[in-house]
Amino acid sequence: MIFNNPTMNPTMTTAVNTTANANVREITLTTKILNPKTKEDGTITGLLLFSKATDYSQIATLQNAIESAKSYGLEHKWGKEMPAKLFYPLHDGDVEKPESDLFRGRYYMNIRIKPDAVMVDSAACPLQPRALEKGDIIKITMEAFAYATRVCNGVAFAVEGVQLVSHGGAPRRREVAELFAPLSSDEIVMTVNRVMGGGL
Repeated sequence: MIFNNPTMNPTMTTAVNTTANANVREITLTTKILNPKTKEDGTITGLLLFSKATDYSQIATLQNAIESAKSYGLEHKWGKEMPAKLFYPLHDGDVEKPESDLFRGRYYMNIRIKPDAVMVDSAACPLQPRALEKGDIIKITMEAFAYATRVCNGVAFAVEGVQLVSHGGAPRRREVAELFAPLSSDEIVMTVNRVMGGGL
């Protein structure tokens, strides 16, 4: 392979793996999603992090898919000549955000889940987009593809489906019962009188 050991600060390269299998472009990973946000059109954006110390197999899977997409792009998108500059979806936090504790020692990737992507829960029942929360563990199926526009060339991932494995990782909001107890009628009257008597 053309990549270094992912545990040794791997870097992306513009070399082409001509033996890459096109089928490798479709991959399925299990990971956490951070900062999922649902837009008005139903599109979900989020952040995926991959530790260089523990997620090397997933990093290698992503890199292999990217290489396969580059091979496809060379043949079908870029006129059989590798562009001088390519944009990649997988970023090295040590290189691009070395000052951030969140990204240091990790690869990161921003994703977009379009409304037509399959979204289900752990029982394979339909899942509402806003059901995803920060730190949720998900199984995500993506396909790497090459693109060419007037402005730039590169590789990206299209999300085909997401399965929510488990809610986890994000700090949980405290339950109502942990914050408040029912008020008696006497407590309500006393509280109102005290507040109103104070001129508020």
